[in-house]
Amino acid sequence: MTEAVMQGAATAATEKPTLKDLVRDFITMALIVRRGRQAISVTAFESSVDTFFANLERQARSANYSVEQVKDAQYALCAFLDESVLRSGDNDMRRHFEMEPLQFRYFGVHLAGEGFFEKIELLRADVKKNLDVLEVYHLCLALGFEGKFGLGQKDQLRYLANTLGQDIARYRKTPKALSPDWALPDQVSQMLRHEVPVWL
Repeated sequence: MTEAVMQGAATAATEKPTLKDLVRDFITMALIVRRGRQAISVTAFESSVDTFFANLERQARSANYSVEQVKDAQYALCAFLDESVLRSGDNDMRRHFEMEPLQFRYFGVHLAGEGFFEKIELLRADVKKNLDVLEVYHLCLALGFEGKFGLGQKDQLRYLANTLGQDIARYRKTPKALSPDWALPDQVSQMLRHEVPVWL
């Protein structure tokens, strides 16, 4: 019994983090911004995002994710943060991001609201291979990303999110229901209520 427990603990300790694990702090920050929390400095905020992305690249590579997988995850994060800022109300950060969105700084595009869904379709061509990246996209959808569907077609967006969740569930032992708190651990929920990252 004890040996089995110890073996289980050792296995858990050696399991690599998923991309979803690695992006949770970023997602938390984006949700706080969406709720209207202002950054002390837009420049400092962008610098913190740059630092996070650099750390994400390092941690993901250490976990044996490919450069392409990391870039695809970063694309989703850029789209999610840009939209979160635009939904945060009339403030300096929103005005800055309207002119210089994160998606342009990192990918040279202004249409991530469409590109986000194009990438999902490409990744779904091989769900098993792209499972961890697709989980990041699904997390963004579950937490309210709308992109090109922001002006309508919400039923289509909901259908896409649910079918993507079903695709993921086929390869995960514990499927997660699609909800506003999907995949958010208790500590993240607590952070949203009580804590603010140092760069805000």
